[in-house]
Parts: sequence; C-alpha cells; structure tokens
Amino acid sequence: YPDLVRVFYSNLKFSETGTMKTEVNNVQIIIKPSIFASIANLPYVGLPFEGKLFEDWANEYNIDVARQLISLPHNPPTSRILAGNMTAEARVLHYVICHVLFPRVSNFAQATEEDLLIMWIIMTAKQINWTHLIRHRMKKALRPGAPLPYPTLVTRILEHFKVPLEDEISVPPTRHWTISGGVIQSFGLTKNADNRWVHRNSPPPPQPQNQPPPQLQLPPVRQQQTSKFDDVMRGINDLRTCWGQLQYTQ
Repeated sequence: YPDLVRVFYSNLKFSETGTMKTEVNNVQIIIKPSIFASIANLPYVGLPFEGKLFEDWANEYNIDVARQLISLPHNPPTSRILAGNMTAEARVLHYVICHVLFPRVSNFAQATEEDLLIMWIIMTAKQINWTHLIRHRMKKALRPGAPLPYPTLVTRILEHFKVPLEDEISVPPTRHWTISGGVIQSFGLTKNADNRWVHRNSPPPPQPQNQPPPQLQLPPVRQQQTSKFDDVMRGINDLRTCWGQLQYTQ
C-alpha cells in the first residue's frame, strides 16, 4: 500500500523509550518494542546495534580481517570493497543487506564500512537486537528525501491494528521479490557438483583417491561461515517476504 506507507512514515514519531506512534486512516497506532518484535518476528535480545562498532567487539573486530572473511582468496587488497571480489556467500549476503536489511537506491557494487561490519556480525554469529536495529533504520527514514523501507512490514503493522485497507491501492508481491537462481547467476556464481553456489572460475573439487587425504582443520570463522551459508540462503526469501524490497520516497 504505497500511499499508506507514506502516511505511516509521515506521521511516525518515536518516544525516548522506543515506542513508535503514528496515525493511518484515522487509526491511532502505538507500537511498543515488544509488540514490534512480535509483528516483525524478530529477535528482541542482544546488543542494541545501530551500525557502529561496540566497545565489546573492539578487541575482536579488525577491518582487514573482516575484509579477508568476505573476499575471494588471492585477491589483491584495494581501497574499495567491490562486490565482484567477494566469496559466493558474502556476495549474496551483501545483496540482501543492500536490498532488504538496509535498502538503498544506489551503490550496490561495493560494500560500505557499515555493510562490512554487519556482514562480520552475521558471519561470526554475534547476537544483536534485530528489533532495535530495524526500528533504528525506520527512524533514520524520517529524514527529508530518505527512502521509506520495509513496506511489507508496515503492511503487517497496519493489519495488526486493523487499519481499513479495502479501498486502498495495493502493490502485490511479484517474482521480482524473490532471489532466484537467475539473480545469483548474475553475480557470476554457478552450482558445483556438490550443489553449492561457487564462482564460475572456481577449480573443481578434487577427485576421490584410494587413500583419504589428511583432514585439514579450517579456521573457526571460515568453517562457521561455510556451515551457515545454507541457513542464510533459506532465510533470505523469508526476509524479503516479511520486509519487502520496494522503497517509497517521501
């Protein structure tokens, strides 16, 4: 409901306690953080991350190590973090950040420092308060000319508070709201013999030998990154269905 999304944000105010207040179609809407978490189906525990590094992570986070985490091996370091130089899982995760988590209207080809930090948080399984983060992003959208994010989430809120929607113009979800294999292939990725997404130029997996090769112990972060990729992929379309990709400007 593009018009109602604009009205929702136009009237939106935040209290010091984090309660959201707005009015749509003469219906007063008051959303406490716990209610918001329930409607959005988001975790309500963890650090109140707002896009900046916490002191608790200062000894763990290093921008060079984070860049290594998401970059293809043997890539020479550059001043910009280009999407084309990312690993398969990082490339898809970056797409989700740009289009779903922190939707923007441009600069999709490279990662910002904030993108890099949130990718590190997700790939190293840091616990953050996602409810707080999404409400913070909605508050940032109140600036003049800012894109209005999460239209599908706003629709859920309107439905929860029984805002009349019968006579409103709606934009139904389309196939463009899903991350299909074609989208992933456009990143230069393809499925290998193990049914995993890899870069097209990745070497094939080694052929089995008579004697099993010695087991190599992967670094903890990279091992965790690989094991979580399938979970990330399964959750991506759920995120897009919940929050929506479309953006409306004021």
